Amino acid sequence: AFEQLCVISDKFMMNQFMNEDDRNSLTFILQNIIFFVGDIDSNQDLKLALILSVDAPKRKRQKLLRELGILDQIFYLLSHFLELLNTQTSTNKYNLQLCYRIVKLSFKNYRKNQEYICSNFFSLMQNHIGHDIFAEDALTSLLNNNQKLLENFVKDSEINNFISLVRQNMPHWDGQYF
Repeated sequence: AFEQLCVISDKFMMNQFMNEDDRNSLTFILQNIIFFVGDIDSNQDLKLALILSVDAPKRKRQKLLRELGILDQIFYLLSHFLELLNTQTSTNKYNLQLCYRIVKLSFKNYRKNQEYICSNFFSLMQNHIGHDIFAEDALTSLLNNNQKLLENFVKDSEINNFISLVRQNMPHWDGQYF
């Protein structure tokens, strides 16, 4: 899976167009990573990857995501999300949602991945808020009741960016959440 993920990421690096087969391969890989981390039988319908309930992802598998560079590849894809969304296919949006599902599973109950993601990718995730690819959900899960992360890894620039995003999007939000 890692090698296939790298091949697809390399296509982005070389500005090559992703064809339908590439998008379908990426979907298959991402779905299988979710089943792998959740230690769920992959004989189930892979389309359930976004809604599966995973109470306790396998820590060793979470660690592998970071150590093998799979998280880095996922975030590389996410860093090019505008290119994916601009092609206006539902497959691309679904793949980005799968990426954030993997991110969320990778840090659930695992401090080391929480710190790794917060220190390396927090700003990127913050910039994806409002694009309906589950960035908000991942950030909320990452920071909820996690004072140590907030104190040690969230910098003034991220706080200022968040305030700016709130001000920019406030007219579109329902006031009951504030």
